Amino acid sequence: MALVRIILVYTLAVEGSAALILALRFSRDMGWIRGIYYGVFHAVSAFCNAGFDLIGNFSSLTAYRGDPVVNLVIMALIISGGLGFTVIRDFVTNWRKAGRLELHSKLVLIITALLLVSAFLAIFVLEFSNPQTLADIPWGEKVLATAFTATTPRTAGFNTLPIDGLRQSTLFLIIILMFIGASPASTGGGIKTATFGVILVAVHSIIRGESDAVLFKRRLPQYIIHKALAI
Repeated sequence: MALVRIILVYTLAVEGSAALILALRFSRDMGWIRGIYYGVFHAVSAFCNAGFDLIGNFSSLTAYRGDPVVNLVIMALIISGGLGFTVIRDFVTNWRKAGRLELHSKLVLIITALLLVSAFLAIFVLEFSNPQTLADIPWGEKVLATAFTATTPRTAGFNTLPIDGLRQSTLFLIIILMFIGASPASTGGGIKTATFGVILVAVHSIIRGESDAVLFKRRLPQYIIHKALAI
């Protein structure tokens, strides 16, 4: 299937379904017309990792901190847009044989999962006792807000916790996550997860005293490593 066709179908399907869910949710607070508008706008904004919102007062989505529908849909959109269309094409082509995914797709998926999980754990620990963020809210909201905060630095820009209330260590972590960003050929920015993954593999091989950087039993060419380090 042509990449352009995959991009169009995938984008319309993801944004359309998310817009419908968000519209149904927002309409409960602001009526159907405004709710539909907000649903479509935020679905497109989240999928494109743009971070623009219509809530106003620089509050982003803090009013929906404990809302599972808004949080989960926005997070899913951010990740969906940030995986990269080449990865999606690989899935479409090889969805029945996961072991046949391209090296690029495997690397992107592993680094994406690694960043999400490690960011979640780090933010949860750093902010757990912070009275301005997680300390005084229910456990369910703690988990939801932490997951959202770990996801949105993929250059998405939304937030459900007040940024000015986060600890300096958390802000530094978010800067690192934003620097890494999303994946190649995606809607997000940053140096890209694949680049970060190649650097990790190269550093690991150097520490082990190995002459070659090997990933999934395949040797990475030196020019790939040089490009990653140059970025």
